[in-house]
Amino acid sequence: RSGDGTILWYPKNTGAGSSSCARFALGARRPLFVNKVTWFKELRDVEGVYFFDDYEHLKHMLYLHYYNEYLEMNIWDEIAKKHIEVYK
Repeated sequence: RSGDGTILWYPKNTGAGSSSCARFALGARRPLFVNKVTWFKELRDVEGVYFFDDYEHLKHMLYLHYYNEYLEMNIWDEIAKKHIEVYK
């Protein structure tokens, strides 16, 4: 899994609608981070869509989603395996 993802942050409004941009982003099969506005209400049960309340919440979600994965790929055991593969 790569570090790619999409963040959509729309202004809060009371109007109804939907985001075709969100559906297009889902086609990339990468995580989609959206704020809690009416534009994204149809995505509530869609896998790979993560809702955030504000900027601090978004930062926390990105940290949890990406940082732990980065650590797993770059722990010393994994680095050693990659190093050994180079010399085989």
